[in-house]
Amino acid sequence: PAPLFLLLLGAGPRARQAPANGGIPAWRALQGEAAQAEAEGWRALQGDTRDEAESAQRAHGSPPCLRNLRKVGSGHNAAWHLATFEPSQSGGVLSRIDVLLALDANPTEPCLLLNFVHADGADGSKRTRVGHILLACGPSSSALRGMFVREELRGQGLSRVLLAVWLRLCASAQLSPTTQQINKPLLARSLEHFGFVPANRAFPVELKPPPPRPGEVAVAQRTAFTRTRYQPPRDAAQLDAAIDVALAGGRVSLAPSCDSAGTGGLPATSNDLACALTLRPLCSTVRIC
Repeated sequence: PAPLFLLLLGAGPRARQAPANGGIPAWRALQGEAAQAEAEGWRALQGDTRDEAESAQRAHGSPPCLRNLRKVGSGHNAAWHLATFEPSQSGGVLSRIDVLLALDANPTEPCLLLNFVHADGADGSKRTRVGHILLACGPSSSALRGMFVREELRGQGLSRVLLAVWLRLCASAQLSPTTQQINKPLLARSLEHFGFVPANRAFPVELKPPPPRPGEVAVAQRTAFTRTRYQPPRDAAQLDAAIDVALAGGRVSLAPSCDSAGTGGLPATSNDLACALTLRPLCSTVRIC
């Protein structure tokens, strides 16, 4: 098993797995395609040769799509600070949560992990893993592939909070939130709370509700639909209202960009966020740090 400090950054066995058959991770292929286009576009305008640009990228240690984000760790431990969730009231399982982006070594399509960690301590240096969301990255979309919440934190509504953070980031980046095939009934039900609808209803699963607590009314049995993709609601205002309910007054803010040196400078931009969530170097402004 991976050491705990690797898991905190989402660099577990899956994230470290080498691509099969000697291939390269799909996100690297995207950077290569972009590098070729950039050599014919903005790099030529900067007066840099391709060799000089590639040397700068190696020295920086981040793919072009993430170079404007602050890097945390290095090598297989590398992650990039994307955002922070501040609840309206801290307590219980909810306190400040940092969102760290880690690259996934899927050889067939570009994917990433959004790792959610409690930033404890006065300086936020002590991190406790909450869970993660696995995403596939389209040119203008972010597709949910799976989700994990630490076992001891389950049953407390955290999954909806983490989904709401992802959905708010998609809205900020002007990306369409979608899903790939969803096989977990509870995740399917959580998506339905945000207005997502199943593409088909061929595989219903009956969910038995937990026994009611004293003074509570028993909840009727619920049905979830699995082995299907889920589609977001057409009404953006409906989705935004559902996100607000799940966040319960909490605020999602973009992390400081790489050039603010952690001193409370300008946050990353929505363009930086779109570059990161699609793993495509779309940014017009590059800040090497």
